Amino acid sequence: MTHNTINYIINGVLAVGIILLFILQIGNKHKNVVYPDQSDEPQDSVSILSFAYINVDSLLLKYYLAMDLRSQLLVKEENSRSIITQRVRDLEQQMRRYKQRLEENPFLPREQSDLEYRQILQRQHDVYNLENQLSKELKEEQDRIYLQLYDSIIQQIKRYNETKKISIFFSNTGGDNILYAKDSYNVTQEVIDYLNKKFTTPALQE
Repeated sequence: MTHNTINYIINGVLAVGIILLFILQIGNKHKNVVYPDQSDEPQDSVSILSFAYINVDSLLLKYYLAMDLRSQLLVKEENSRSIITQRVRDLEQQMRRYKQRLEENPFLPREQSDLEYRQILQRQHDVYNLENQLSKELKEEQDRIYLQLYDSIIQQIKRYNETKKISIFFSNTGGDNILYAKDSYNVTQEVIDYLNKKFTTPALQE
């Protein structure tokens, strides 16, 4: 899985999560609003809402936890690829030696030839199974990492918003969700600084 693919999946998860989180917050704010005129007619909802947006691409590039988790995932992916590559090379060498012996000794006993060929087929099957196993483990690790990153960002944004009192956070992923917004509404760097301030590595926690 490429770096861009990893970011794309994480972006989608975070975009949905952030939007849902703050849509729920709007509902809570509306329940607690007290209108000065005490009339039954509520004020225009726009007048009681504040907005901000987060560039998720920038956040994922600069948030220390995202950087660490992405590096861990890429290392695991590279290790899995190296293991499979080496197994395939070994299998190819065994196949070449088998063909070479057949060419050098056309009268090689049939039983011996068949046995070696079955061994090659079994080894090929083992490599295929190992590749599937490593792919499954990598997928499980990706899911765990995405959940960890998602939970971290959502929880920290909730704490960040305890003082900011922003009603809605939009996610700006590749510019798809916001056509135009003033720079003053962009809280990306402020959120990144907050996340990184709260972030501690496992080594520091010890």
